[in-house]
Amino acid sequence: MRRTLVPVIGLVLVSVSLAVGQVDVTNVMPGTWEGQVSTSRDRDRTLVITAVRQDQAKWIAEARYGITGRTLRPVEIPVSVVGKDVILEFYTPGQGGGAHVVLKLDREQILRGSFQPKGVNRVYDMRLEKLAPK
Repeated sequence: MRRTLVPVIGLVLVSVSLAVGQVDVTNVMPGTWEGQVSTSRDRDRTLVITAVRQDQAKWIAEARYGITGRTLRPVEIPVSVVGKDVILEFYTPGQGGGAHVVLKLDREQILRGSFQPKGVNRVYDMRLEKLAPK
């Protein structure tokens, strides 16, 4: 009985560690995300992630981003995965790099974080919600 108990316990521990492991960014991130930045004008934003690929040891989201209802511009977004945390950090397309955006995935359906326009000392809140998968 003792010999069979050890492998069973080991199997349970491996199953638990896989269950609480990292998020599958290739499955969770692609799709259309819409929301707002807490600025006074042009608040609505859209992010369309078409794919997430691994480039060497880094994840990259291939996306289009912009003000909702206007032309979305291509952007490659580095994706950091630390345990269960998924963080996107990028500069919006625009002259000289645009705004600095940092977003953290929340419950696989919401991206929330910060938006700081270039040359502005203020940081705005940003929240995007996933509308549809890829």
